[in-house]
Amino acid sequence: MARASPEPLPCSGEKLARFSREQPENALANYYYAVALWKEARDSDKATAVGQVESLLKQSIAIDPKFPEASLQLGIVYADRGELGKAVAAYRTAIAVNPNLAEAHFRLGQAYKKTGEPLKASQEFQAHQRIQQSEALAVEQQRREIQQFVVVFKDQPQMPPTREP
Repeated sequence: MARASPEPLPCSGEKLARFSREQPENALANYYYAVALWKEARDSDKATAVGQVESLLKQSIAIDPKFPEASLQLGIVYADRGELGKAVAAYRTAIAVNPNLAEAHFRLGQAYKKTGEPLKASQEFQAHQRIQQSEALAVEQQRREIQQFVVVFKDQPQMPPTREP
């Protein structure tokens, strides 16, 4: 929930802080707390919180190097601070772990565009578009399968109600 919401959720910060404190070797605990802090820091422009966000994300990646969302978020933090070289490296790490992470391709494309590398930017934007289309097709196929199930189920003869003795 905390990751999906564009705004910080009330009380989520303190609960995620506790989760992170109680399970410091849990990559997800550090990641979700970092995301919650990032949203708060973004709204209030707290420089110290941004440093803590970076630290939590690095810790999350150290615990689980195959956690692409943490690398993606770290890239977002770097890009926001204008550290585009570090952002590019973080996005590339996320893509290396999960080549189908559409947002990482999009943000890498933006970073390349800002650093004056239009060919690389174009390639990343194309990859983003390809992944988005593939995901949309998968969702549409799943929707059709659900509809077929409902139609088939609806056409089945109804069982007479059972009577209890």
